[in-house]
Amino acid sequence: MTKKMFDFEKLDDGWELAKYNYNDDPRITSVEIPEKYKFKKVKSIGSKAFSSASFLKSVYIPDTVKNIGTSAFEYCECLEDLRLPSNLKIVDYCCFKLCTSLKKVTLPTKCAVVRSFAFSKCTSLETALLSDMMCVIYNGAFEDCIVLQDVSFPNSEVTILGKAFENCPFLSTDCAMYSLIGSNDLHKPFVSDLMDWNVAMRSDVFQKACRLGSFENVNKAEIFRQLIDRDLIDLMPFAENLLSDKILGELIDYSSERSKTEFTARLMNFKNGRNSAVDDIIDSRFSL
Repeated sequence: MTKKMFDFEKLDDGWELAKYNYNDDPRITSVEIPEKYKFKKVKSIGSKAFSSASFLKSVYIPDTVKNIGTSAFEYCECLEDLRLPSNLKIVDYCCFKLCTSLKKVTLPTKCAVVRSFAFSKCTSLETALLSDMMCVIYNGAFEDCIVLQDVSFPNSEVTILGKAFENCPFLSTDCAMYSLIGSNDLHKPFVSDLMDWNVAMRSDVFQKACRLGSFENVNKAEIFRQLIDRDLIDLMPFAENLLSDKILGELIDYSSERSKTEFTARLMNFKNGRNSAVDDIIDSRFSL
């Protein structure tokens, strides 16, 4: 007897697709989830329902579906073609984690939340089109999407929690800035306790942040400690307007203790220049 393609569980007002039963069958590469089962709507896809369906390339999800459970499509390594239902409001935890063939995702217009690790390790994902209703993107939502470069943010403010885009080295400067700031307003200062320093210390991001004054609420000494620890001496000229007498002494000690000679010399010169007007002395010598 041929087994059923799906198992369903009864909900109060419809059905949940609880399990896809052919996840090890290489003959089935495309499935269409029905709108109805036993004359009532399919309204939900259960947790891990399609997990490890490693041969599926495309899945059609009808608009009757409003909820997709945690890890529902995790480890669907061949999934390329994904159409999400128009009524979906939340992309749940680990929902599409390790869908390593997925290249583009378009979130439906009502989608407001992307939870942690929803698209984590989607290593072929290049484009993510967010909805105009997007409100919150949680920690790790797009982590390790190593070729992700195009993320379309809505015009309304988006809160980005923690390292939502950690290890996404090809994000454009603006997208990388958004991932630090927590909204799509580039002039909004970064939030220090949520800072992803790997992104913040990217040369293009750092320079733009300094120009826009985005480090206003970030601990200034920590900014320079990051520069020192990462040997980013080339970024020092962009950061020197963030220096103050209050932190110069501790930074000189910090770089000296770590044998960062170039940083120590630059900080010392900055301190001496501020205290003794060295530039004025040099200018007067050349005028003789």
